[in-house]
Amino acid sequence: STLILYTPLAAFYLGVGGVPVPIVPIAESVILFVGLPLALGQISRKAILDRMGEIWFKDKFRPVIGNIAAIALLATIVILFSLKGEVIANQPLLVGLISIPLLTHFFVMATLFYVIPWLLKFDYRDAATIAFISSGTQFEVAIATATVVFGVGSGAALATVVGPLWEVPSMLTFVKIALKTRQHFSRGKLLGQPCFNQPPS
Repeated sequence: STLILYTPLAAFYLGVGGVPVPIVPIAESVILFVGLPLALGQISRKAILDRMGEIWFKDKFRPVIGNIAAIALLATIVILFSLKGEVIANQPLLVGLISIPLLTHFFVMATLFYVIPWLLKFDYRDAATIAFISSGTQFEVAIATATVVFGVGSGAALATVVGPLWEVPSMLTFVKIALKTRQHFSRGKLLGQPCFNQPPS
């Protein structure tokens, strides 16, 4: 869905805000940072499974790649913050203004897609999963797109870097809320596997 919908949605939201819409660079960045890694991942996965087997792939290869991806993302955020550190330190109001829509988006989406499954009598585990997925921001793709389209030193790049700062504490807050309210969910209607009884927090 990210590969297909990211470019038209980005063009739509930028157009609503009156920002000139560079559709071609956005599409190119999505293909470069989403489509190409996806294709290479599928090709390399098949080649490794055929050559080394599934056990080696799961136990040896995948943990290493996962760590590399996390380190690369962290390094990108650190570099962008180092370039924008003076702006962040000298203009906290700007960071605050950027944070408002990010926090609003997360809590509105998380609440909406946590309450709707509750109304439909879904299981707690399914409801929490739906809420987390629905409130995700794809900030990795946003960082890559903003730096390619608008430049590393742009305000757009700064806005995408502020997102991860709030996403972790926001998710932890939502986890606490979800754990406190899980007893209100029905266990009769499941989307996934049966949910076992969990001790109260």
